[in-house]
Amino acid sequence: MSDFILYRKPNETPIILNELSFNQEKSENQFIFHSFDNKTEWRFDIKSSEIINEENLNKLNISLFNEEKPNHILSKNEYLDLCNLFISKLKNKEFNKLILSRIKKVEAFNPVQKFIDLAKKYPNAFVYLFQYKEQTWLGATPERLLKVENNLLETIALAGTKSKSENRNWTEKEYEEHQFVVDYIVNSLSDLNLKIEPTKTIQLQNIEHLQTNISAEISTEINVFNLVKKLHPTPAVCGIPKSKAMDFIIKNEPHNRNFYTGFLGFETQNHTDFFVNLRCAQLFKDYTLLYVGGGITAKSIAENEWQETELKSMALV
Repeated sequence: MSDFILYRKPNETPIILNELSFNQEKSENQFIFHSFDNKTEWRFDIKSSEIINEENLNKLNISLFNEEKPNHILSKNEYLDLCNLFISKLKNKEFNKLILSRIKKVEAFNPVQKFIDLAKKYPNAFVYLFQYKEQTWLGATPERLLKVENNLLETIALAGTKSKSENRNWTEKEYEEHQFVVDYIVNSLSDLNLKIEPTKTIQLQNIEHLQTNISAEISTEINVFNLVKKLHPTPAVCGIPKSKAMDFIIKNEPHNRNFYTGFLGFETQNHTDFFVNLRCAQLFKDYTLLYVGGGITAKSIAENEWQETELKSMALV
């Protein structure tokens, strides 16, 4: 099939298939796929859009390709050593928070069937399957980066993770990790009159997160994409201070995050809707790469952080 984005928005039923045409110039109706490090941004005009049912979904013929340059797969020992390095930097107060990610290699997925499964499993997530040239990505992200519709801006702070089966209260470390994200969003959007809702616990199958909804009425004169750039990457996917944390992550993570912890979504003249690219996988012919990560603070314990990434990796398998 040609370049496309197949998606189902949170708390909505329709599954939509958009045929895409690559166009780096900004136009009236686009899909955008943006990398973590801000070095790659793909813009596409939406050539056609249709609601597609499950029967027709199964007729889609999607080509998977081989990985040109294999990404680095951290062993558990490598991860623990790297996590302890991150923790030492945090204890020395060089950073307030850092995000450490890793890649897990699993068996190849059937792209369409996995999309259908994820759409059923995660009604509150943005579920997508995207293909451009020889890149195929699949995800079910729980995190909206920014939505603007009818002059109402909405975003969320999402950080802190525990297993639903643990049946325990949130720890001080998890509340602290979450508050860093709330404070960052509030500071980044300080020019706006923000409404900050009470923090709540949300459930995504086997995982629970802390979430704070944030909104504001904005003027039509505001450049919404500039607000997106102010927010990305948030401390939920990068760290604090932002630019120093990003440099440290890129220097020390041996793998390339690519589009993991970047953002994706839609931009039209009067509507913007972007999601953080979490709970995602890069699909290849012979295997799948799952991208997972977690927030590291001075209170982190490396073994616990490893277990958290294992828990998160189960979201897509």
